[in-house]
Amino acid sequence: MPDIVIGIIFLVIALLASILWLKLKNPGQILLAMSIISAPWQGGLWLEFMMLDLRFTYILLFGALFLIKVKRRQFTEKLHLYIAFPSLAIFLWSFVANTKAINYPLALGGSFTLFLDYLTFYVVYNAINTDRDARWVIKALVFGLFITSSLAILQYTIPMFHIGFIDGEFKKFMWWRSRSTFWHANNFGMYLLFLLPIIFRMMANALQAKEKTVIKTYVIAFFLGSFSLFATQNRGSWIGLAIGITASLIFDFMRMKNKKAKKTILRVAFSILLVISLGMVRFGSKIYARFYGGYENVDLQTQHREELNEVAYAIMAQYPLTGVGFWNSRFYADVIFTHNLYLLIPSEIGFIGIFFFGLQVFFFLIESIKAQRSKNYYIAHLGSGLLATLIGFLVASYPGPDYWIIPAVRHHLFILVAIIAALNLYDKKIKKMQSRGYPNSRPMSVNIGQNNVLAANGMVNN
Repeated sequence: MPDIVIGIIFLVIALLASILWLKLKNPGQILLAMSIISAPWQGGLWLEFMMLDLRFTYILLFGALFLIKVKRRQFTEKLHLYIAFPSLAIFLWSFVANTKAINYPLALGGSFTLFLDYLTFYVVYNAINTDRDARWVIKALVFGLFITSSLAILQYTIPMFHIGFIDGEFKKFMWWRSRSTFWHANNFGMYLLFLLPIIFRMMANALQAKEKTVIKTYVIAFFLGSFSLFATQNRGSWIGLAIGITASLIFDFMRMKNKKAKKTILRVAFSILLVISLGMVRFGSKIYARFYGGYENVDLQTQHREELNEVAYAIMAQYPLTGVGFWNSRFYADVIFTHNLYLLIPSEIGFIGIFFFGLQVFFFLIESIKAQRSKNYYIAHLGSGLLATLIGFLVASYPGPDYWIIPAVRHHLFILVAIIAALNLYDKKIKKMQSRGYPNSRPMSVNIGQNNVLAANGMVNN
């Protein structure tokens, strides 16, 4: 089947899900939901000039940008300057770095994706004006995960299963790893690392709120995603997810005073550990082989990655401020770029570039901690989920460059940050209205989209 036909089928599924499952009627919201659902799909329009695959998700995002009605906000609120400044600074600085590029069109295409990152944040952030908006955005992410995980499981159980061009050359030498709709299994692993902590915390929220339908949705999503993560054989994402969720839980329990909330989280965590333990009985040998030698020579792979790191060090020594241009460090190595994100970024856009990246991640962390400290149970869970995602991402990026080399991976992190940032702003405005004594103001509902009052099931952190 031609790739364009597969892409159209994917878009039709996204359209039907937006209308029938998310029950959206506003054209702008439908386009944004389709953009989010199709975000993992790696097909689109190839731009020859910039050697860039302008994916379906971005085309839909541009449509949503012009159709979504943004409520009147202050300039700083519309842009969210804490996110806008480092994001646009990286984008602009990359053009300076690109002056050193061997392949300038390739570097230019990479820079363009940095602008699309912030555009993603801007559209999602401004599309969420109420608590109900957040619900369908998260459900769109979950629906995308249903599709990608289902395809990944098919790839794992039926090695001959193909998805168009994605399973072309890659299938020949990595037939034992699932990549779903991504170019590489590691890309898919990082995508799952971003979403699974959020879904984990949504399970806990739904369990405490006693919403049986919602619980079932998130339980299915979590275990589909977890098995798919195993199928990727991506060691960095395995370790990152475990460390991220554990660290966020420890942080929660150090601060949380609500015993009911603690008990709920423990129930979810122990249930997951039980299932994982049973899974280890079945797949433990494969996991062990992945770390200590199976289909690949681990020692040889480690040696090769160290050689690539040496190339990155040499580039940084020669071009400390600018690097050698976006996506251009590969031309200095014998095979490919370094697999360490913290070496790859400065080798391509210099130490100034990685400074802006560090600032960007710092503000992401601020948003997550701010949400985690909220007295609203739903926001606090989402904040903890994003914190786990960020910690896991920082860990997994030591051996993995996927965030930098694959725009679809970055795309999802910016969607998550936009959701949290918008809810933080909404929560702030509700508190402000309550402090002024407005009788019609209310806290955000524990169950997004319903009129539950915080006091019924809320978690008070202070």
